Amino acid sequence: MSEKHKKIKIRYLKLSCLAEISDNYTIELDCIDLFYVDLTGFLNSQNLFLSYLSSDELMRVNNLRGENNKEYALCSFGVRREIISRYLQVRPEIISYVFNPNGKPVLKNKNQLKLSFNISHSHSRMLLGIVSSCDIGVDIQYIDSSLPFKKIAERFFKKDESEYFASLPINEAVIMFYNFWTVKEAYIKATGEGFSLPFYDVQVPTLPFEEYEEIMVSGKVWYRFSFLTNEEYAASLIVSPLKR
Repeated sequence: MSEKHKKIKIRYLKLSCLAEISDNYTIELDCIDLFYVDLTGFLNSQNLFLSYLSSDELMRVNNLRGENNKEYALCSFGVRREIISRYLQVRPEIISYVFNPNGKPVLKNKNQLKLSFNISHSHSRMLLGIVSSCDIGVDIQYIDSSLPFKKIAERFFKKDESEYFASLPINEAVIMFYNFWTVKEAYIKATGEGFSLPFYDVQVPTLPFEEYEEIMVSGKVWYRFSFLTNEEYAASLIVSPLKR
């Protein structure tokens, strides 16, 4: 790893219940706090979360299908508020968001930390990235080997990316597909463009696919960090260089 890759540090924090959330979090420049959360340990906190989630958050929860999906989404919104409130040192119900035209939430609360955040959850796992003075996007996906990933890649990915998957053994191809997918989704979330920016337009370098690297997308520098959990989830984060 070159020196320029060492400029951004990642603090990896695992949470499995409300009691594990610190009373006070601080953030350093050029440092990303990446929370990996097992939401099953927060299911018994749903009544607490219901007491302070916004009407918009509750609407998003109620629009989902399936009780499990609703419960995990409810917990992800609650955990997000709990964690951010510990950085700002305010009560969780005080946290307020505004949304860009593509639906990306941004903190409305004034804060000297200049916090940016992004959240993703898949099944019972959640990823929350928090950084100061940067744009950030995160994505986590459960690795479903039954997914027709080659057909999806042919539709949404560039030709060289699809050909790359076809050249790999099936087990490697599945994992690489989810690596690519999470990078692309993290990128469109980091830019704030969301799905208004087609996946096809987000080029991911095929080789080498390092765990952490500097990449160029649309002529701009971004830092990418990708990893596999030991629970069959793939995840990526994309962060911009520090805004001076």
